[in-house]
Amino acid sequence: MTKEIILTGGTGFIGSKLLERLLSENKKVVLLKRSFSNTWRINEFKENPNLSFFDLDKDDLSELFYSHSIEGIFHLATFAQRIHESQFVSKMIDSNINFPVNLLEYSINSNVNFFINTGSFSEFLSSVPIPINCFRHW
Repeated sequence: MTKEIILTGGTGFIGSKLLERLLSENKKVVLLKRSFSNTWRINEFKENPNLSFFDLDKDDLSELFYSHSIEGIFHLATFAQRIHESQFVSKMIDSNINFPVNLLEYSINSNVNFFINTGSFSEFLSSVPIPINCFRHW
C-alpha cells in the first residue's frame, strides 16, 4: 500500500503552496478539511489523482487512519481570532488543542513517521495592526 501524507490547513495560503509542492513531487495527499471549506486556492488540484479529500465534519477521523497507510502529517490548520471573544473559546480549544492531540494519538497508534505542526506569524498578531516590515529585525 502506498504511503500517504495528511495535510490540514491545505485550503489556506501556506497549506495550498505546500499541497502544490507535495503533488509536484508525486506524493499522495489526503487533505483534511470541513465540508464547507472555501477551496478556491486549490481548485487547480482537485482532479489530481494523488489528492483525496476527507471532510472532518462528516467522516470519522479514526477511519482515515485505519483505512490508509499514513507516512506523515503536516498540520497547518488553526483557529485564531484577532480580537478575544468568549463565545469562541471552546471552538479555539477544540481546533487548536483537542484536534491536534487526536491527530497525534492516531499517529502514535498508526506508526506515522513524522508530524509537523506549523503556522504563520499572522495568527499571533493582536487586534492592533502591526506593519509586516517590523518583523525584518527579528
